Amino acid sequence: MNPIPIEARRELAKKSGIGDDYLYQVLTRRKPASLELCINLERESQRAITCEDLRPDIDWAYLRGTAKATTTEQGAGHA
Repeated sequence: MNPIPIEARRELAKKSGIGDDYLYQVLTRRKPASLELCINLERESQRAITCEDLRPDIDWAYLRGTAKATTTEQGAGHA
């Protein structure tokens, strides 16, 4: 994971509703991030930080592939 400049880290912490020190600990894997925090940080950082970076112990590929199909996708297979 690329280092994040301190000002950007502070802004990300603020957007995510956590303290800068806690974010630093999460980014350096000194403390584990909750699944919700992983998702929030990925979203707020515009994927500069990914869930996979923060929690490599979770099978994110499986989770990303299990989203409910939209109505159009569900109807596409039926003729």
